[in-house]
Amino acid sequence: MYLQSANKIYVIACECNAEGSEALTCDDGSGKCGCKENVVGDKCSQCEAEHFAFPTCDACMCNAEGSVDNSCDDNGKCSCNDHVEGEKCDKCVDGFVEFPACDKCAADYYGFPECQGILDAF
Repeated sequence: MYLQSANKIYVIACECNAEGSEALTCDDGSGKCGCKENVVGDKCSQCEAEHFAFPTCDACMCNAEGSVDNSCDDNGKCSCNDHVEGEKCDKCVDGFVEFPACDKCAADYYGFPECQGILDAF
C-alpha cells in the first residue's frame, strides 16, 4: 500500500494475515486484504459469522430447530434452546422428549418443566 504526502511516496506494509488472506498484498486505497472463503476483517484475521476454527473457518452447522441461532463458539459448540443439548443442539436433555420442542417429560420423569426422575424422589 502506498501513501503520498508532500511529493513523497511512502510504502506501508499491508500486514495481511498469512493464514486468512489470499495473498499478502492489499488494496492501495483502503489497505484491505483479499480474504479466503469464510474469512473476514480488513487483515483477514477472523472467521465470518456462523463459522469457527480460524483459519479453516468451518461452518457451525447448528440444528436450526434446536439452536438459538446458527452461531457457535470457537470449538464449534452451538447455543441450544431450553431443554436441548448436544454439540449441534440435536437432542433433548435427559428427562425430556419430543425434539425439537423438548417440552414434555420422558417416561419415568414427572413435573414439567423440571422433569425430575421418579427414582430421584426416593
